[in-house]
Amino acid sequence: KEQTEIKKIIIPIVFSCLLIFTARCFSQDSFLSSPLGKKLIRAGADFILNPSDFLFDLHHDAMDYTPLPGNKHLSIHTNLLLLANPALVNSISAKLASSEGKKFPQVGIYGGIWKTFALDLLAGDFMSTADLYGYSVGFFVAKRVDPSTRLFTHISYSRITLNLVLAEELDLGIMKFQTLSSGAFDTYIFTGIEHTAGEYKDKVIIAQTGYGIRSNKIVAKILIQKGAIEYGLSIYPEGLLVIHPVLNIQFRF
Repeated sequence: KEQTEIKKIIIPIVFSCLLIFTARCFSQDSFLSSPLGKKLIRAGADFILNPSDFLFDLHHDAMDYTPLPGNKHLSIHTNLLLLANPALVNSISAKLASSEGKKFPQVGIYGGIWKTFALDLLAGDFMSTADLYGYSVGFFVAKRVDPSTRLFTHISYSRITLNLVLAEELDLGIMKFQTLSSGAFDTYIFTGIEHTAGEYKDKVIIAQTGYGIRSNKIVAKILIQKGAIEYGLSIYPEGLLVIHPVLNIQFRF
């Protein structure tokens, strides 16, 4: 797995890396043979062998698959947790939608992108090549079924690209590598329900589930919107990290 400098590359994997590296300095045999050591080694190996699997989970954290309020037409969205992390600096997405009428659903288009600008700073020093980004494009349909509840569907095509080439080969003891390159794409179909709640009807509770046609993976999100802030959890039953916290900000016009 990655060592100290690599902590600027990938996010939660870093914690596992440092644990393994520190343990090797103290009592390598006892730690690596423990259940925790084996689990961390397996997680690190899984990431190195198939980084796109975990990166797609981060991609879904950054993207926004919910509809707009029925009387809004445009939104700008970013994930504050990824924005605050030096490994995934910038993510932004936007939606454009029609008004929702009594007989007609809301129909809209969507686009989003994220990129690790922090990695660009490392290129030419610790790494000869450092590039990591992803994007999604799609459309959505939402229809109110009662005054407080709407149902919606969102279909997105997503692609991620990872290309890291270290200046020198990294020896982790259990494996050696110098290059992490991966590209993946998929079409996800999301369905969900949106319910307005709270004493002043100022909260929107959203539950949604997505399915990747190519990967056969399931994605789920439980979100609460209040004003411009959106928070909740992303759930990846087959992911390296099953539960991710979500904190977004979204401006709607």
